Order: sequence, then C-alpha cells, then structure tokens
Amino acid sequence: MHVLLCPDSFKESMSAFEFCKYTSACIKEIHPDWDVTSIPMADGGEGSLDAILPYLKNPHWKTVPCVDAIHRPMEATYLISDDIAYIELAKTSGLASIEKDKRDIMKANTFGTGMVLQDAISENVKEVILFAGGSATVDAGTGIMQALGLTLLDKNNTAIPTSINALPHVRNLKMGKNKLPKGLDFKIICDVSNPLCGPRGAAHIYGPQKGASEKEVKVLDTGMQHLSALLGDLGIDINTEKPGMGAAGGIALATAILNPQLIQGASYFIQKTLLEEHMVKADLIITGEGRYDDQSQMGKITGEIIKRARNMGKKLVLICGTSNSSFPEANLIRFDQLKLDGEDSFLSPEKYLRLAVRKIEL
Repeated sequence: MHVLLCPDSFKESMSAFEFCKYTSACIKEIHPDWDVTSIPMADGGEGSLDAILPYLKNPHWKTVPCVDAIHRPMEATYLISDDIAYIELAKTSGLASIEKDKRDIMKANTFGTGMVLQDAISENVKEVILFAGGSATVDAGTGIMQALGLTLLDKNNTAIPTSINALPHVRNLKMGKNKLPKGLDFKIICDVSNPLCGPRGAAHIYGPQKGASEKEVKVLDTGMQHLSALLGDLGIDINTEKPGMGAAGGIALATAILNPQLIQGASYFIQKTLLEEHMVKADLIITGEGRYDDQSQMGKITGEIIKRARNMGKKLVLICGTSNSSFPEANLIRFDQLKLDGEDSFLSPEKYLRLAVRKIEL
C-alpha cells in the first residue's frame, strides 16, 4: 500500500509538516509495511514559505524588523532564491498572530508586509512572489502601498496615518517621485478565488472571520468600490470580478499600481510540488485542513486535491478539525466528532490526529 499525505495546515493549531510527521508515524506503527510519501501543501496562506522551501535553488532566509497587523513591533523572515523574493503575508500581517481580544479590522493593515516588500526591493531582486492568505486585514493593500511611499489622503486632503486601516477614509492618493520600483515582476499567489466586492467579496466573506461587524463589512466593501473607481480614474485598469481579487482582504486592489499577476495558489503549489505525479502512484491519498467548508471549494488547496483525486478515481481520506459541509466523495474524519477526555483538539492536535488515522477504513 502506497499512501500519499498532502495536507494543508490546521490554522493556529498544526502545520502541514506536523500533520505529515504525526500521521506518517502512526501509519508506520499500524502498518509497518506500507510506503508513505509526505508532501506538505499550502495555497498562499500560512505555511507557504515552508512548503515551497524544498523546491527552491540555494535559498536563504532574511530576517527584518517590521510591525504586525495592529502595528506592534516584530521581526519577520522571508526567502530569497535566484533573484526572487518569497514573502508570506501570514507571517507579517497574519490573523493567527493577533490575539482574539485584540483584533480590530478598522485598525489592522498590511503596512508590515509592505515593510518586508520594501526590504526585498532593496535587495535588487527581479521578482517578488507574495503569498497572500491568512491575513488579519481587509485594507485592500493600502498599508503595503503606504510602506512603499504612497500617500493616501482623506476627505480633508490630509495624509491618512499608516497605523490604521486607510481603506474607509481614502479619497485621493499621491506618489512620491522615484519611489516605486521599476521593472519589478510582482506576483500574488492567491489562496482563494473570490472577487473583490459584493456578497462574495473580501469584506463580506472574510471580514466577519477577522472580527468585522455587519456595519463594518458594509463600510469596507464600499471602500473597495470607491478605491477601485479612484484608481480607474488614474488610468489603472481594475477588474473587481477577477478571481483572486478578494484574497487577503483585497490586497490586489491598491497594489494594482505595481501591475501584479494574480495566480491561483492551489494550482501554483500543485505544479511546484509535482503533486499530481505522486497522486497517480498512490493507493490512498490523505489530505486535511483545520476547517472544511464551502470556502474550501473556492480555490483552496484541499478542494483542489479532492477534485483531482476524484477525477483519478483515487481512494481519499479527508481529516479536518470541523466541517459544516457534506463530503460524499471520501472518508471524512472530524476532530470534533472524536472523543478524547480532557483534551482540546487545538492544543493537542497530535493526539486527535493519531486517533483519526486509526479510524481510517480501507
């Protein structure tokens, strides 16, 4: 029996690498004669740098001072390989690093990610790949652009502070001469395929997960529409319906000034890891994520793995923390349906995962 492990991370609980480590060990205990291949996956969200690292040529890490989404000082690491900088937004402006009682969608912005991007530009890289997912923000990338030198102005023509979410306040913008990088190839790896605005957009779908009230969702969505029109008036073409525009709180909007290329994260990682070749050879595929729901089918890696496994006719097991979706295509095992007295699945994922593996029916 050849088993392929290809999970995403369990947000705020277990990395994809830990999933593979724990699951592989458990399989070897139960079935010592089985072959196990581990390919930790990502789709642009947290864990993306770790997932891409094995596939880079002579990579090196760089650590830089920056701020988190609510402007607390921190340090963040990114990768450089072959004149390409790889930056993970979840490491700089990520939701997981903000305590639940401190999350403030009207303050949180991506300025810290912009600081890291500015450092990468100072390294004279030719290309920047920004993994966009897991953000604590719905700022349409305004914080990133402020860090790169863009001045955002409010209704009084006063510069908006860099320490708040500028999106609801911006009425005009001003760029200093020679501040924007020239000739930079900028790619955004999107973890979801949502459009920018509307009922399936960044504010409505992901704002509530980041602490936004119903009123704040409407304010932020209106801000997206207004900034889109403002950039359009400056001759910057904005397609708000383009898949991926809603990723990471709509960061592709303000960064449209840099002419980014939007790439679906799941397809990017499936190609880089040669995952489909490994899937063809596998007798059993085990994937997983923290929460499997309707959003998993909006371009996320788990949904793409499920789709490909189904097309190949492969036996598939999905292990997740929780789920509100039916899953007829595979064996679904949920942590919240397992019983471990006195153990929290968030704090003890290894114990739950080992129990889940023992539940797999062949």
